[in-house]
Amino acid sequence: MGSRTHWLVFLAIASVAVLLEIIDYSTIGMWSTSRDFLITLGFDITLTASFVCAAFRPAVGGALVFLIANVEALVWSSIGWPLYFIYVVLADWIARKWTWQAVGFLAVLLALTYSNSPNVGSTVLVTAVCVLIATSVGIALRRTNDKVQALERETREAKEAALRARDQVQEELAAQLHDTAVRDLVRLVSLNDSPARSPEEVQAKEEMMGQIARNALRNIRATINRQGAPAAAPDATDVISICQRMLRSRNIELVTECPENLNAVVARDQLEVFSLVVQEGSTNILKYAPTGSQAQLLIDGSPTAGISIVLTNSVDVSRKDAGSLTGGFGLQNLTSRVEAIGGECVSGRRGNDWQLIAALPPVSPVVLPRVDAAERRPEAGYGPQHV
Repeated sequence: MGSRTHWLVFLAIASVAVLLEIIDYSTIGMWSTSRDFLITLGFDITLTASFVCAAFRPAVGGALVFLIANVEALVWSSIGWPLYFIYVVLADWIARKWTWQAVGFLAVLLALTYSNSPNVGSTVLVTAVCVLIATSVGIALRRTNDKVQALERETREAKEAALRARDQVQEELAAQLHDTAVRDLVRLVSLNDSPARSPEEVQAKEEMMGQIARNALRNIRATINRQGAPAAAPDATDVISICQRMLRSRNIELVTECPENLNAVVARDQLEVFSLVVQEGSTNILKYAPTGSQAQLLIDGSPTAGISIVLTNSVDVSRKDAGSLTGGFGLQNLTSRVEAIGGECVSGRRGNDWQLIAALPPVSPVVLPRVDAAERRPEAGYGPQHV
């Protein structure tokens, strides 16, 4: 099947050739009911119809053009412009890499033409020039088609790589959410088992348990929506490497500036939220940054002083949906997750750039109320019970 461009080009050439043929007939005064004129008119009509067919069916229509031209060479009519359709088909077949078929048809046509031509010298010259032009155009079109196909293949492979990388990031995000939910549930159980000795401790314990329960519920819901399976969480450098590979699928370079001992800087308690921030920001970059652009990731801080994360990238201004960026986890969910651990997260446009800034608080382990040995009475539920 021919493409839309192929149709338009062939139909335009057919229209111009028919118009020129009509003008020639009117100028020379060929219109008559003679046998020669009717034969020529028949070849004009059949060649034009076959050429139009070649616009939609290149193989069938092109073969008909060559066959009718061969018959015309045997009869040797006074056909004019439509005879040049064979050279257009020749160029088209060479471009489609049907070279040997085109050469075979052309060889038969030339043999018949030279055997019946009343003026072999001029026929050879005109034919040689037309064949040279058609061959050159066909080869040029073939190279162009090869380049277009190569670009389409590279684009398709890049999209597939981007999808695979995005799926990997989504799996990592789901794993982080799963681990965070499990961690919150463990803390919730620990707090529930710890005694409270005063109304203030009871109130503080209830508030902490409520906050942990809400965080766990949010993360469990996000994990279910992703349908992600639990997986071992990578360290901080692994997270950045995954994001860099993902962005390279669209030829986007993620330039990082971070401490050399990043895995030691990002504590285990901070790694989960750190991963969510970097992966969500990188997924936004993959979706909205221009191909071939550069993005920056700046990381600074320590477990005891807190960690700052800054992601900056340019935004494709042609994207109508670039005003509301989301990588799948969602900036609102990400902000809530960061704020739930006492941090801050802001994002927004700055000209043609998008910036995501997150500040993670220092690591502060949960301190559970301690119970003195003297207070571990049977009435409180500790030690053996006597009946």
